Amino acid sequence: MKENFVPLVDTQRTAQDIIIGSWKDIWEQQTSNKLHEFHPCLEPLKLAGLNRRKEVVLSRLRMGHTHCTHEYLLSSEPPPVCQQC
Repeated sequence: MKENFVPLVDTQRTAQDIIIGSWKDIWEQQTSNKLHEFHPCLEPLKLAGLNRRKEVVLSRLRMGHTHCTHEYLLSSEPPPVCQQC
């Protein structure tokens, strides 16, 4: 009698698909997340011909996450007040 078995590769792929599906469901529910506004899906966002460092810089600029705007967080100081506001 021949035993039926599932190859480990198939089991791993199924587990990975379930985990990624759950991750996508959670991500899609987080619409108030600032990053979600710029990157609503989990598929990799590959900007034409840019390396990872340049992609990160562009993403941070689009979201407004720069050293100038967040320096107070790193130095444990209160948020600055705009002098013109």
